[in-house]
Amino acid sequence: MQTISDGKIFHIIGEIYDNAKNGSPQSWLRIYKAISAMLSSGPGGISLYMTDADTFRILAGTLDPALVKQYDEHYQHVSPFRDIVAKMRPGQYFSRSQTMDDDVFETTEIYRDYFRKQDIYEYEYHTLCDVNNLTGGLSFSRPPNRKQFSKQERLVIKHLIPHLQRGFQFYLVLNQANGLNVRMIETLNHIKQGVILINQKGKIVFSNAAAEVVLRTGDGIEVDRRGLLRANYPQETAELLRRVFSVFNPIMGGSGAELGGLLQIERSSGLRSLQLQIVPFAENELDIFAEEPMAMILVTDPEQRSCASEETLINIFRLTQAEARFALLIAKGLSLKEAAVPLQISENTARTHLKRIFSKTDTSRQSELVALIMNIPHVENL
Repeated sequence: MQTISDGKIFHIIGEIYDNAKNGSPQSWLRIYKAISAMLSSGPGGISLYMTDADTFRILAGTLDPALVKQYDEHYQHVSPFRDIVAKMRPGQYFSRSQTMDDDVFETTEIYRDYFRKQDIYEYEYHTLCDVNNLTGGLSFSRPPNRKQFSKQERLVIKHLIPHLQRGFQFYLVLNQANGLNVRMIETLNHIKQGVILINQKGKIVFSNAAAEVVLRTGDGIEVDRRGLLRANYPQETAELLRRVFSVFNPIMGGSGAELGGLLQIERSSGLRSLQLQIVPFAENELDIFAEEPMAMILVTDPEQRSCASEETLINIFRLTQAEARFALLIAKGLSLKEAAVPLQISENTARTHLKRIFSKTDTSRQSELVALIMNIPHVENL
């Protein structure tokens, strides 16, 4: 039997905490392999139990990859230990030999068709943490000829489990937060209105896809070399920054009713002015942990009219393709006569289209039809 030094244990503990912040499934696999080697463990790994889906998934492990898929699809659902493990709380552990006699275990499907192929006889599972419907766990195994862990190996497990609990819990919390941030950014990028987050120095911290389009053109607002938000004209830049400043410094920036607010920014191209709304974030007791305070600027470009797609109108209102094309031209501000020209139809046909569209959309005037079409929610691929 190998001797397990304190140095090895301390090294793994250090890696656990390093991995908590910057880890990945691959780095957790390295840690698991190091622990598994110290314990002379057979196949096992770090897994997640997803409460809502009632499903186990292996995050990092040394099990046969081909058999892992079979476990995901079948064996986890027929395991006689499944319900026990699923109900375990952090700090608890399950041992196969303490739960089921060998002769009974050898008759189970999971042993005959799954564990035996990997020389797994003794199997134990340690529940590490529970984070927002995700429960982390750690499993080890032994072959038939070495069913039990030694006292020294048990002592190693006892020393490492508390650190694994803390480290893996932090890892899950951080990854869930990062995942939420990614989804929030993706959501913002599908919004047609520009969204800019700005700090009290006037520096842009974040801008969604719609805002990036406006900033890239530099028509109305732009970003200078220092990353600061600027208008095309100095006087409007000063007013924009004063409004931003008022959000962070309400006493010096102006009266309470003037915090942020609406602002029109003239465009050097001569197109209609951009409309900016500077919005302060509500005070939150957790803001003390934020790196810096921020405000939000909502950017509306009146030249960019949002309009549903032809396919959307066909699916929602059961319009024909010809009717959908005609409806979109009307929504863009064309008259009945003007809309007939690009479609190469007569005015009489255009009137017939309009009547049918009114009937299918439950509208009676062109203004109602335009308002309906312009307010249909839709998502673009960005």
